[in-house]
Amino acid sequence: MSVKIRHRTAITEVEQIFFNPASSQRDGDYRVKLPAGAVMLDVAVSKRADQWMTGSAKPIAPAETLVTDGSFFQIGEGEFGALITALPPAAEIGVRMTYAQTLSDVGGRRLYRYPMSGGTRAGDFELNLRVLDANARLRSGWDGSWERLQFVVRKSDFLPLSDFVAEVFPAKADEPLFEVEKDPGDRASFLLSIPLQNVLRQVSGGGARATEPAVVFLLDMSASMDSSKIQVLKTAFASLFEKLGDKTRVAVFVLRGDVTPLDAEGLAPMHEKRRKNFLEAISRLNPAGATDLGLAIEKATVLIPNGEGMILYVGDGQPSRGPMISAQLASRLAMSSPAPLFTSIILGRPGQRNILEPLGRTWFVEEVGELSSRVIGLLQELESAAFKDIKVNLGPKVSRLTPARTPTAAPTDTLFLYGFSEKELPKSALITGFYATRPFSLEIPLSPTVTSDVSVLRKLWAASRLKDLIARGSGFEAIAQLALEHQMITPYTGYSFVYSGQNPDNTQIPSSIYQEIPRLPEYEFAGLRNLPPSSVSGLSLPDLAPPVQDFSIETYYRILLANDDRREAVDQCYQRKAVFAPMAGGVVTFEFTVDIDGRWKKIERKSATITDAGILACIERALRLAPPLPAPPMGQPVTFTHAFSFASSGQVLPQECSALSRAYIEDRKRAWRQKMPLGGSAYQAENLWKSAEAACELESWTDRRAFLEIMMQKMTDVRQKLAFALLLAPEGTAVSMFIREHILRNVKTPDEARWVVQHLSLHGGQLFGAFLVELDRWYEKDGKKLTPEAVSTGVLEIAQKWQRLDPNNAALTLFVMQAAIRAGLPDIALRWGSELLSRNDLTAGQREQVAELFMTMKQPILAQLAISTSVEMAPHDPWTRKRLGDFYRRHGLHEDASAEYAFLAWLLPQAPEPQVLIAETFLTRGNWELGLQTYEHLLQKQSFTVARHLFALRLAQLSGRPEIPPAQLRARVRRNGLLDDTGSVL
Repeated sequence: MSVKIRHRTAITEVEQIFFNPASSQRDGDYRVKLPAGAVMLDVAVSKRADQWMTGSAKPIAPAETLVTDGSFFQIGEGEFGALITALPPAAEIGVRMTYAQTLSDVGGRRLYRYPMSGGTRAGDFELNLRVLDANARLRSGWDGSWERLQFVVRKSDFLPLSDFVAEVFPAKADEPLFEVEKDPGDRASFLLSIPLQNVLRQVSGGGARATEPAVVFLLDMSASMDSSKIQVLKTAFASLFEKLGDKTRVAVFVLRGDVTPLDAEGLAPMHEKRRKNFLEAISRLNPAGATDLGLAIEKATVLIPNGEGMILYVGDGQPSRGPMISAQLASRLAMSSPAPLFTSIILGRPGQRNILEPLGRTWFVEEVGELSSRVIGLLQELESAAFKDIKVNLGPKVSRLTPARTPTAAPTDTLFLYGFSEKELPKSALITGFYATRPFSLEIPLSPTVTSDVSVLRKLWAASRLKDLIARGSGFEAIAQLALEHQMITPYTGYSFVYSGQNPDNTQIPSSIYQEIPRLPEYEFAGLRNLPPSSVSGLSLPDLAPPVQDFSIETYYRILLANDDRREAVDQCYQRKAVFAPMAGGVVTFEFTVDIDGRWKKIERKSATITDAGILACIERALRLAPPLPAPPMGQPVTFTHAFSFASSGQVLPQECSALSRAYIEDRKRAWRQKMPLGGSAYQAENLWKSAEAACELESWTDRRAFLEIMMQKMTDVRQKLAFALLLAPEGTAVSMFIREHILRNVKTPDEARWVVQHLSLHGGQLFGAFLVELDRWYEKDGKKLTPEAVSTGVLEIAQKWQRLDPNNAALTLFVMQAAIRAGLPDIALRWGSELLSRNDLTAGQREQVAELFMTMKQPILAQLAISTSVEMAPHDPWTRKRLGDFYRRHGLHEDASAEYAFLAWLLPQAPEPQVLIAETFLTRGNWELGLQTYEHLLQKQSFTVARHLFALRLAQLSGRPEIPPAQLRARVRRNGLLDDTGSVL
């Protein structure tokens, strides 16, 4: 590797030589991660001796087979990959890449780091580093020698245990540096770097001023947060609350339907009693409701005085109510001047660009330790005052300056700005912004320094410009055009390598890798960029009638005995011996009698093909100690037989673990992606699960979750996902719940929604259908003879007996709630309604019924929490939005109804119906002027007969009101031509 450091820019060229020991051609899979902020300049590949081919940038496209010699592409933030095809047998293959990075001045030095720690063993390693600044000194912890003004390190059979780090001590540090290209012509590209330590000395007269940190936590506990994310959030903040000192001013808001504070103290220091209350409150919360992030930011911004603090959001980054695009959220943050720092920590892997990135720094974490350390690090940064909203003005001759604005920066940071100057170079720079909540303005003189690294300057400018475009939400065309013009690698473009033969128009990438590349959301309508991206749309679940079939309680009991919680103890009796000696398997049949209270009345073994007395005795003991079955709803003992089958154990433990089981999780995930084809079947995924499990690759829950995420992404048919859930049901509750949650959160079409409801029995299934039949029989036989009060009580008793068979059956639970209210027992309804709040598998109608029942019980907060959960699960489903707006309007919540109808109009900008709903809501709440104006604007844009007739009807209804002048109504009638079609209106 060769490193050249000139001023504050380091250019690194890395040449790696690999050897293919096989006697045949094979494909090579390459991965590399650059230092933070580094920009890839070019990449070359060599498959023949000293014949290097440089890649050319093209739009990326998925392909099952590559016809080129290789592809180089971006797979994450600073992470790149390559696929090099047909590596020559028993020969060397080379990869050469060049990248540039900027170096900040910290304490009079510039730190250069080359990441190597944890890398693989290298046969030979050589590093050449040269500093091109006059009178600069160099220091490194690695042993090396000076050869021809270069620092050289050579090693053989080298296993890197640490990164290579070099410190450069320039003759002048912490001063602005204005680098301009040599021989520019009419337009000169430049790089302006301004150490903020120098700015700090002039605006504050000294070092960083310590401030009392203030932070407002926004904790997302909405329904879209799955169980694993909720567990990470709760565990991390339970530990964090214990560590927070009494000098930190803290406020905590929970986003759960509404935005509610965790206590009434506001922004206040942490003390022991408050810490205990926080821990108790957060432990009791379960996910439910929608996410109104705009309202949360608004409340937090108002709470922080003079913007002197930080808003820290932790969640999945998916708002579902209120503002839902970056610009709208930023407007809430700008209510304070200066605005407080905004930082978001997203629970999960980086995927598509998050809408919170333009608001401030965004981090992605998956584990408890990652979340805790990230929050603690941010609080430590907050202890010193920071710069905010920094802007640099270089005069009218400078164009295409990037970045245009720096939202936040620490006093130890260095600003790097790129742009072009027309003919005359600027003599000074005006820096404005806020420091320690006080505005400042500082003009600094500029003295140009000529540089010959013109191509590097232009690529650094292009990289910064691409970040601006991405932060603004620019579409594919703008980003790809700039990337292709400057030969940049982005989520949309990559390098293609061709020695000879076909040269396609795209950079071909295997479909399995293409699917994982984080891209901007793909908008459904290119001309309407304010519409929601189709890639994040979802549908609510429809209401279907349960199947009405003959129901057998005996069959239902057999299903319960085969479930994991009861079957596990029985299987352990067999597996304890089968692990150490091959077993032929067999079947053991028992006869059971369940008493009227659900307890075992009889357990008798009828037959067995397994002869081991120890196993048989263990099975019988496990059955007697198992939890009792639900009581028979008919009130009579039930006798039935059930057979437990055990498969042949085959190979016995111990077995050999694969080499992949000792690899990093990222390497395992890459291998799993390649093994599972896109659009694969449930049986393929099950076989891969069994193979990985046998090879010790799924030892921890982190491993299993990563495997399941890949399999669910690869299976594009929801029916295959549902079958996969059934095949992996014996693997335990955690696996089943993870697959179930993934399916429920990724319903895309009406057909998929129907399949999910039917397969998962969300309509109540056969059990609910049998209950309705039994209830009809009871009413015809006995219920007709009773008083209405006695009928209500009897219905409740019958419903409760059937619900005990399956307490998780939402349809039965909802029926129990309704029966309890009719029987005058609202406490029972309230208890079961609270249980349903945290469920994410309710259909749209069930969720609305829960909300209506809460309103009947005078619980409006719980009702809004229940109904808003529907939009959290399907934020861009128009019917879900309309259902929510209708609910608010029915109950007089006209402001909320208007907000939902306005969002519906945003979803469907060409449809007239949302405008009619908005107009009707205005009229209902008494705002007749806005209601009539909405009707008029709608009729001016398009002809909609229903709207025209409703408009005429509302005008007629408003006539005669003393507060409305008749002349205005007559003018509206004439202006809109309503007299021309009086007959059709009538």
